Amino acid sequence: LITTNFTLLKNTEVIKWLFGDLSHISTNKDKKKKEDEWGKSILKIKRPDLKLNCQWTNKFGEHLAEEILQFCGEKNIKKPKKIKNYQPDLETDNFIVEVKTQTFFTEGTAGEKIMGAAFKYCEIPKLYGKPLKILIIGGAEKICREQYGCLKSQDIQKCSETKQLFLDFYASHNITFEGATEMLLKTLKEKAETVNMVKIYQKPLLKWVGGKTQILDEVLKHFPSECNNYIEPFIGGGSVLFAILSSNTVNIKGSIIAADKNEALISFYKNLQTNSSKLFSEYKSLVQKYNSLPMPAKKEDEKRKKTEEVADIDKVSDKSEYYYYYRKKFNDTNDKTTTESSALFLFLN
Repeated sequence: LITTNFTLLKNTEVIKWLFGDLSHISTNKDKKKKEDEWGKSILKIKRPDLKLNCQWTNKFGEHLAEEILQFCGEKNIKKPKKIKNYQPDLETDNFIVEVKTQTFFTEGTAGEKIMGAAFKYCEIPKLYGKPLKILIIGGAEKICREQYGCLKSQDIQKCSETKQLFLDFYASHNITFEGATEMLLKTLKEKAETVNMVKIYQKPLLKWVGGKTQILDEVLKHFPSECNNYIEPFIGGGSVLFAILSSNTVNIKGSIIAADKNEALISFYKNLQTNSSKLFSEYKSLVQKYNSLPMPAKKEDEKRKKTEEVADIDKVSDKSEYYYYYRKKFNDTNDKTTTESSALFLFLN
């Protein structure tokens, strides 16, 4: 498995290069040479062990793809095994990846080979049992955007009807093209939405019996300015820990261990940590449906619906029925570790 530090994506010049901003590379004279020198110097930071010759873009693209995939939440990134003389660049739990990287100042007809990758690797989805994503990076993405119209975010008018037929044919055989900046922007948007929803000041996401939100100022007075480790055996709503982390009142040098015997609670925090986009997407869907329903006609109706079961979600007629339908569903669920269960846990809280 490949676990990578974000050496390349943390470099401002790499991000600028990805998006076609070459202002950090002098383009007045010998622009291809200068781009090559820049690329090799950046790759050396990532892989000081490499002996670089004229060709640097393949390794640069592969390592950049590893970081992009990890940043976008892909799991178990690895080099796929060789099957029938095929060995694509990367594999994740969800798809196979073939990386196509090109400098912005590449001359000649090298860009014409990009679209040929779909034909060259057409056997991959069947051989590996996963879709093939052809990840386009750097100058290659610029060519695809301006000449081929093969990227998802492309203005459809830039892709001719005939070209679209070919792209649709590839897609029907589980082969798609995607630009590196497309993947990054999509993930950044998702992360921004998640951050907006889980922004923590001194207020936890969950209301919990015994919560200390109202007395945080007094509680924090009793903490030292720094400690080796922070251990909370019954995290509950986490108001104290979240307050410490958001206010930086305590410098925790070592580990943070947050535990609880409540499986649904711990599973919620784990899903928040590892699968927040899916968790909040499911939670948002629950809330939107709830908000679209009317209140019960009378308080007596609401009290009655606490004891009456609504077996079919399609027959739910108001907020009260909706809430109690999902409360029963949550209580009857044995597996409390799924994102669906965690979304229900947050909704019912």
